Amino acid sequence: MDCSPNSRGLRDICRGKNLNLKLMVPFNRRCCGSSYGWLAFAMNDLSIILFNPFTGRKLKLPSLGVKPRYKSQYFVMKVILSSNPSLDPKNFEAAAIYGGMNRVAHIKSGQEAWTTLPGKFKGNTFPIVAADVIYHQNLIYFVDHYKQILSASSAMNRWRMEKKRTNDVCHFAYLVESSRGELYMIRRFLSYESSEEEDEEPVGKTLKFEVYKMENSQLKAVNELEGDAFFLGDNQSMAVVASDFPGCRPNCIYSTDDYILFYYRKGPFDMGIYNLKDGSFEMHYEPKPDLHKTMPPPIWITPTPK
Repeated sequence: MDCSPNSRGLRDICRGKNLNLKLMVPFNRRCCGSSYGWLAFAMNDLSIILFNPFTGRKLKLPSLGVKPRYKSQYFVMKVILSSNPSLDPKNFEAAAIYGGMNRVAHIKSGQEAWTTLPGKFKGNTFPIVAADVIYHQNLIYFVDHYKQILSASSAMNRWRMEKKRTNDVCHFAYLVESSRGELYMIRRFLSYESSEEEDEEPVGKTLKFEVYKMENSQLKAVNELEGDAFFLGDNQSMAVVASDFPGCRPNCIYSTDDYILFYYRKGPFDMGIYNLKDGSFEMHYEPKPDLHKTMPPPIWITPTPK
């Protein structure tokens, strides 16, 4: 894949091949979001640049209004959009997870400042530490690492409990809206292996996923996605009907390496396809350490014509 400092390559995951196409996206700067074909980048002042690499269009969102304690591209964990800014320029919203405590902020198109949602839920002594965030049925939904799910209207600026916190912790959690408009929670568990280099932290690799479907405010464990395929990582978690894309596997989870707490010297590597039916896991791309060691985690992107 192209290692130019000013561009990245594009891989067709269904056909398992790299495309002869360069996207003018910095090779060595992390994308903190991917929604509706738009990539998100956190600048040094924590303003957010939205960039559509297929059209060349750019939009700038205001600074989050705090001082980053470490590199801005890692201080902002994720940025998602409520709709495509090209098709809904005056009404789209953005939500961001940022900071060491993974606070959630949101902003509407045309506003000059972000609104940070409360760091605690009334009656709950535990701080809100977001693992993922999504727009679903005109609400902002958030999940943490303990199965807690909260929702908030951007107008109310307060949380509503959807699912209470448990003591069951996972390494990563995601929220996905299926192709049928249903809400799923996915939990990702890692196993750790000692690095070959003594002074490098243990390496985390995906061990398994757990999938839950939200039904009547209850989480139901499931082992199939009703023909969908889920795509998880630094992108806005998304689902597609697998049969619409030749080569895409139904009832599977496609994941990229989004472990940003540490930056592995050999670059991102935990990227695979997890089959919910039999629990098997295989790599969908084998990165080359000499080429990808300076590259932040890859990110899923859905091409859009506008």
